[in-house]
Amino acid sequence: MNLEPIVIPTNPFWKVLRTFGRDEFYAGVISILITGCLEAIFWLRNIPPGTGTILVLAFAGPIFEKIGFFVGHFRDALRVHQETPKDIQKPLSYYLKKAFQGGAKSLVQDILVHDPIYAGLMVGGMHFHSGTPAFILVPIAFGLAVILVAALEVGVHEIRYHLFRKKLKSLGFERESYLESRLYLEPNFDPQQVITQLRDKFFPGSDIRTLEYQDNYCLGCEELPEFNSRSGKLRIRNRGPLDKPDEWVNTVQLVYTRAVEDSDGLSQFRCFPLRKDKFYRVMRGKTPPTYGATTQEALKWAMGPCQPLEHYGWVEALPCGRMGIATMVRDHSHPLYPITFTRQVVHSKELLISVDSVKGFHLIEIKAYPPHAQRLKEAMRYVMHHFPVMQMTHGKSELARLLKFDEVAA
Repeated sequence: MNLEPIVIPTNPFWKVLRTFGRDEFYAGVISILITGCLEAIFWLRNIPPGTGTILVLAFAGPIFEKIGFFVGHFRDALRVHQETPKDIQKPLSYYLKKAFQGGAKSLVQDILVHDPIYAGLMVGGMHFHSGTPAFILVPIAFGLAVILVAALEVGVHEIRYHLFRKKLKSLGFERESYLESRLYLEPNFDPQQVITQLRDKFFPGSDIRTLEYQDNYCLGCEELPEFNSRSGKLRIRNRGPLDKPDEWVNTVQLVYTRAVEDSDGLSQFRCFPLRKDKFYRVMRGKTPPTYGATTQEALKWAMGPCQPLEHYGWVEALPCGRMGIATMVRDHSHPLYPITFTRQVVHSKELLISVDSVKGFHLIEIKAYPPHAQRLKEAMRYVMHHFPVMQMTHGKSELARLLKFDEVAA
């Protein structure tokens, strides 16, 4: 397959450190140069140390360094613009605008966190140790600021996610949190043989259930808010046994996942499960959108008591309000992306294993609640040892698009 099977998001702490640290580096270089030049000027002009010179040295750097927060972002914008194929390349102003937004974010973080620390260290250091060269204190202040900003930003996003979950709960959404592993099964291998062997190994005597799933993904909702490398997707799910249409259940689901590596020492296999939060609401008495429906129609169906879509310049659905799911759908006419698959599943209170058969491929999914993570890894190792599989972090909707199976609903 022409794709990267395992995609692990950057640790949010290191992501902030890398971006803000780079911006602080450029700003720091400018600040050190400015501070050094001023100190040299005071020395050449025989200006004695005093309150005035201390204040000038303390605040000159934070004022002139602001240019540095935009250098890296504008370099990235020019590089992306040059490397983007001409047929999908946007005007240069689009990339420069994003660069300005990125630099402005670092600038705000610098003003709120770095400058108070920097000025305090500079004033305090030069006051209590007047013989210490001012430029030596600069890298100390910058290093402390970068670490503190990263910790604060990650903490703020965790608080936002906590409030986000509470908001969804207040609007009738249930939450299920678990670990999930996905393994791509060789297409020519018999899925019935796989699920039967796994049943005999992990769930002896249990029944294998067969269910039909009809998922519709809102592709226009791919700009859902991200919380510390947790990415979200919105889908409408209709599922149930093929021979019992009265037992089918319609739900609207918001799914947030974050892939991680789970290692417990020496092992022949490396495990990359996903930590998954599934928020769902059962839609009773409402016929779900079907193949051919648009994202706008799906969101109207899912919004329930919220205000109509026309109330917004951009769509905010599921629930409404600032703490809602800011989908920012710009193309309301975008068709839903359908995925129809058959699931053979067997489970216990500790573990669930299913083999999902989509047109063109099969996907083994192993799920367990966090207290039973060891059972999940045991099942993963068994599957990887006995069957022709490839571990991956992509879901069925991503695989169908990456593998070019456009007619997945047929």
